[in-house]
Order: sequence, then C-alpha cells, then structure tokens
Amino acid sequence: LEAMAQTFTEHQGLLAEGLLKALVAGQKAGGQYNGKQSAALYVEGVNRTWYETVDLRVDHSETPFADLEQLWRYYQGRIHLNQTFYAINFGNAESAHERLSLAEKELSGWVGLYSNLAQAHILLDQTEQGIAWLLRGLQEEEQFKAYLPAFFYLQEHPSLREFMDSETFSVSDWYLAVHGLIRVGRTREALEKADALLLEDPSLGYLYFLAAKACLDQDQEVRAKEYLKRGLAIDPELMEAKLLLEEMGNN
Repeated sequence: LEAMAQTFTEHQGLLAEGLLKALVAGQKAGGQYNGKQSAALYVEGVNRTWYETVDLRVDHSETPFADLEQLWRYYQGRIHLNQTFYAINFGNAESAHERLSLAEKELSGWVGLYSNLAQAHILLDQTEQGIAWLLRGLQEEEQFKAYLPAFFYLQEHPSLREFMDSETFSVSDWYLAVHGLIRVGRTREALEKADALLLEDPSLGYLYFLAAKACLDQDQEVRAKEYLKRGLAIDPELMEAKLLLEEMGNN
C-alpha cells in the first residue's frame, strides 16, 4: 500500500495512468499474498462519454498486470489515432503527424487497426508508409486480407498486386472499395464504380448510400437525394441513408 500511495502521489500525468502505475508498483512491492489472476482499470469521465471513460480489464491471465498495461497502450493508441483523423479533417497536418507517430508505437500488435494506420498515412500523402502497415498486417494475420478491398485504388501497386484481385470481390468487398475511394477524395471514380455495379445489380441498397456520399463531395445534392431515396425504396431500414436524408432535408 505504501508503494502504491507513493507512486500515485508522485505521478504527474493522467489519472488512469497514475492508477495503473500504482497498481503495478503494489505488485512489484509484494502484491497479493495469494497470487494474481486478474486486473482492471476504470475511470469514469465527467460527462460519462465514451472518449472520457477508461474501462479496461483482464479476467484470467498469468500476467494480468502486463496485459493491463498493454490494454492501456492500445487504449491510448486508439485515442491518438482518432485525433490523427480529426487533425487531418481539419487540415492540421503537423498535429496529425505528431498524433500518428504516437499511435503507431502504441498500436503495434493490434493488427485490426493496421488498416486505419495505413489509411492515415495515405491521407497524409505517405502512401509507401501506409502500404508498409498493410504488408505488416498480411504478415502477422492471414485474415487481414479482408481489409484490402478498402485499398482497391492501390491494387496495381507492385507490393499489393498479388494479394488483391478485384475479379474475385464480393458485394461487401465492393462496398469497401467504393468507400475507400471516397475516403481518399477520389469521388468521381467512386461514383463511376458505384453506377457500374448498380447497373449490374440495382438491388444493392447500401451502394446507393455510398453513391450519394460521393455526389455530396461533388456538390451534387439533388442527385445525392435521388440515390438516397432509391436506396431506401430497396431497403427501408437503411439507417445511414435515413439519417443523411433527414440531415439534408427530406423533400
């Protein structure tokens, strides 16, 4: 308890980090007399919003404190990655690069977010660094290939050509591909691809929503509304289309 109190009192950073360091200090000073199996860290934000609340736990492990520290790094990395995208959206490249550098270190090992790291690099005109994260994902997890259609626009890159064949894309793969084109600002290509796919199969409701997003990026609001209405006619429960249409004014 004395080690925990001293560590917590001397800590100058975030509350959650101070609590975690105190917990680890207590373990190093002797720990629980009957051993360890689990560990948890919980801090509730003032407004109870998801981005303020820390709720991490390890329920059964031989190394619960090390595992909890890793979860904390991942948590911090996710926050820094979100901040990267916010900075990109607001045109603050300097902040985006700074936050992305932190996120890369903290998210190493969380393969599921490698595609997000790649996306951030690509949006910052660092395509090769982005591809490096995609290749790392492929090396560390075979099923990572499921993320690749979102990077359809890079299919001819020598490093990715062998891993991506648009001829074998499923419907969900094409959804990812069109969304990926929109994300990097290639909305004209996204719309052309969406129209071509809808010509083959007009029943793809979600594709109408993506086509509408592409239209809005080109200031084609009337055309966007038409796509949304067509999508909802096919799938009345297409919530993204409903919300976007309401936001635009359903008339």
